[in-house]
Amino acid sequence: MPSDFLVIAPELLVTLLALGVLCWDWITGNKRILGQFALFGSIVVCGLLIGQLLANQGMGVTLSGMFVGDRLALLLRLGIAGSAALVIALSLDYVEKKPYGGEFYALLLMAVLGAMLAAAAGDLVQIFLAIELLSISSYVLAGWSRDEQRSSEAALKYLLFGGTSSAIFLLGAALLYGLTGTTNLSEISRQLASLDSSAGSAALLAGLLALCGLGYKIAAVPFHSWVPDVYEGAPVPVAAFLSVGSKIAGFAVLIRLLVNALPQLAGNWLLLLAIASVASMTLGNLVALTQTNVKRLLGYSSIAQAGYLLLGLVAAAHHATLGVGLAAVVFYLLGYVFMNLGAFAVVTLYAHSAGTEEIADYAGLARRNPFMAFFMLICMISLAGLPPLVGFWGKFYLFSAIIQYATITSQPIYLWLAVIGLINAVISLYYYMKIPKAMYLGKAASEEPVTLSPSLGAAAFVGAAGAIALFVFPQPVWDLALAAVRAL
Repeated sequence: MPSDFLVIAPELLVTLLALGVLCWDWITGNKRILGQFALFGSIVVCGLLIGQLLANQGMGVTLSGMFVGDRLALLLRLGIAGSAALVIALSLDYVEKKPYGGEFYALLLMAVLGAMLAAAAGDLVQIFLAIELLSISSYVLAGWSRDEQRSSEAALKYLLFGGTSSAIFLLGAALLYGLTGTTNLSEISRQLASLDSSAGSAALLAGLLALCGLGYKIAAVPFHSWVPDVYEGAPVPVAAFLSVGSKIAGFAVLIRLLVNALPQLAGNWLLLLAIASVASMTLGNLVALTQTNVKRLLGYSSIAQAGYLLLGLVAAAHHATLGVGLAAVVFYLLGYVFMNLGAFAVVTLYAHSAGTEEIADYAGLARRNPFMAFFMLICMISLAGLPPLVGFWGKFYLFSAIIQYATITSQPIYLWLAVIGLINAVISLYYYMKIPKAMYLGKAASEEPVTLSPSLGAAAFVGAAGAIALFVFPQPVWDLALAAVRAL
């Protein structure tokens, strides 16, 4: 029992933290203190996960196989908890200025709990419940600015698309249960291997439905249409969490499902993921070129980033490249936490201080607040995949994995995935540099300095510093990711 408690200790701590925030809100109503309490608790959760990772503790299978606390779960849960801490830091000023209560933090923590449970799911039932906990909390958060019509519109669209995706996933899960008689992912794999060929079509349909349902969660084409509108309408901190926390949870479930439950169908889902990867990279980058709203731009950027990440899952279709493919996905997700949330910290600052989200209005920010402009420059360069920042290593590992797959399997057609990815990375340079160009070369309508709160400054600094640190010292994180996925 004590070892089981250690395995789920981070989730228990997040649950207690969310309940504590709710109770404290009823007692005091001081939203600043509530936010600081939630931030401190998130940092404690991060510390606990780091301690478990370094001490090789908190690992094991518990709750009758529903919860898998392996190294992969520890790494991904750390990324989710870290993103929660950064999002809370850039939410403090936003929530304090709104007339609503501090339940914002409780809902955010419940979404974090759902994402963490999804990252360690070993059973279809837990996957569904975890995704629903994440999704329902996110629906409410997306419509948090009740006085803004676009926020209500974002919440409604997110609810409709999210509910549809959950139903599609549930239908696939039900078919898998009907075929195998179990909801445990490892047991599903064993049962599918023993089925006769006549059940192959049903198994393929079940897997396809489950993958389509998850496609909405990771914002991959053709399940992406909700992203730009929801990102634009949701409060900036909520859009920041959706761009990172939800994506980590979605890819965690994809890895569990494809590797642990459906390895026999690798030859079938391989082509589907390759097509989705190319479509996501290309559409996300091309449409982002025309965007003038920074949140919509980052929304389409998120779609493109999902396309890059899918390259690692394609490489994982062969046992010889499974390790490098999945490790590349994990490494990129961890780096994405820093570079994307660092950018959103600057967007949050400018949205609150200047009341605008248009790229043109960022003109002259380098003179009004040189520190935030510099942090934004670092994050944009990293998202584009240029050295000396973590985005370069992330794309390098993903492209290397797909090249290794094409070489080992003697299928040179998959080399084109790396070529297309590289072309898209070059295209993305244009729109990622639109913001730095405006900040450094544009002329501001006002030269009045933009004031910087300590929490926003800290979030932006951590994002930029993390993007630099993971470029300078990528090997320890890469080794951790490789060791984690090889144990699957």
